[in-house]
Amino acid sequence: MIEKKRQIDIPYNFIPKFYQLPILEAFDNGFKNFDIVMHRRSGKDKVCLAILAKAMATRKGAYYYIFPEFNQGRKALWDNIDGDEFRTLKHIPEELWSNVNNHEMKLTIKNGSYLQVIGSNNIDSIVGSNPVGLVYSEWSLQDPKVKGYLEPIIKQNGGFQIFNYTPRGNNHARKFHEIAENDPNWFSIFRTAVDTQEFNSEELEKIRMDYVKQYGSDALFNQEYLCSFDTPVLGAIYLDQVNEADTQKRISTNWQWDKKYPVNTDWDLGFTDPTCIVFSQNIGNDIRIIDYYENVHKDLKHYIELIESKPYKYRGHFLPHDGGNDSFAIGKSTVSLANMIKTQSTPYISMDKFPIDSGIEVVKSFFYRFHFNSLTTQRLIEGLKAYKSEYVAKYETYKSKPVHDWSSHIADALRGLALRTKYPKDVEEGGFEEQEVTKDFIGSEMGEDVLKYVEAEYKI
Repeated sequence: MIEKKRQIDIPYNFIPKFYQLPILEAFDNGFKNFDIVMHRRSGKDKVCLAILAKAMATRKGAYYYIFPEFNQGRKALWDNIDGDEFRTLKHIPEELWSNVNNHEMKLTIKNGSYLQVIGSNNIDSIVGSNPVGLVYSEWSLQDPKVKGYLEPIIKQNGGFQIFNYTPRGNNHARKFHEIAENDPNWFSIFRTAVDTQEFNSEELEKIRMDYVKQYGSDALFNQEYLCSFDTPVLGAIYLDQVNEADTQKRISTNWQWDKKYPVNTDWDLGFTDPTCIVFSQNIGNDIRIIDYYENVHKDLKHYIELIESKPYKYRGHFLPHDGGNDSFAIGKSTVSLANMIKTQSTPYISMDKFPIDSGIEVVKSFFYRFHFNSLTTQRLIEGLKAYKSEYVAKYETYKSKPVHDWSSHIADALRGLALRTKYPKDVEEGGFEEQEVTKDFIGSEMGEDVLKYVEAEYKI
């Protein structure tokens, strides 16, 4: 008896809406780069998963669905059940599934392709892998640096990348969209709730009025449903100050390094989190921020060599009082870093004396003095724009501590600059006790490469 084959629809149980069809057609026509700007509740993730379902079945490979945070991916996609009580993940036909790892949110199908949901805050988990398809969900909330890590791999593999999002103010996503919509190699689509007709006029007006009642204006409605890039980010901490600096031309190519003045560095130390370094000069009443650097998973040797490779003459390197205790896994790393950098002065600032909200107010009070070299501090500027506090709608207030994400490390480094400028006495009193650099002091945990470097430099 010949077994009758059953046809499997891919994607399963998915009927695209008229405004989603152009996206699917663009994929069928060979586009590899997608910029999808759509309003809240427009089914952005559904249409992206539909594309992944088809791609996984036709080309064996690794596919990643990237959210700002891992847990967000679990809620929005992996465990999501839509209004029709259908599990979103099952748009990939269940008959094709061969293995499901709920802990890692990894779905493998019978031809060997797999889909994994990850958070861009832990992008190191897939750096070094070989993806052929990527979806970035809520791109406007993600660290823009992530694209630079994975795009070369996608291009080399002839894969595709999809960025879907609703605007979040005048940040990196706006520039991204403006570039994509003018690039013939990109498929770019922009659809508001008016364009999609997902809601009739009465429904849309009710939604708008609900936002007005809850937030005091329709600004957030304009962002979420009319896709406005001009709506201030809810809870943005330094956005007004950055915009004012831009308007006043304090973010420009005019504020580059002046050889006549020494340079200071202010640090936020990390290892799995980024180490961020702000380079600045005090020129009259201006604080000229001439350079910025950050990296992750680098040892002390890397940062020492980076500092010494710059042409700058340094006055001081200002370190958080406890930032290195765990970050570099070498014990008193703040002290060792201070001793190992060649400079006249390497104090630290006791930032623990100042609550975060007090430090933020100090930064705001100093912002009129900040001048940014736009050629070298773009990453810093984007981080300051993105730095925010989370709004708790239930209590109609913001959490006391800012959101801990990629932007918070950048903001912490600038906060250190402002605090040690306003309270120089605390820097002097908080200065470390000079300690001789010895093999015992350095410790074996640093690794042989750093130890050899220090031995050569300091002739231990």
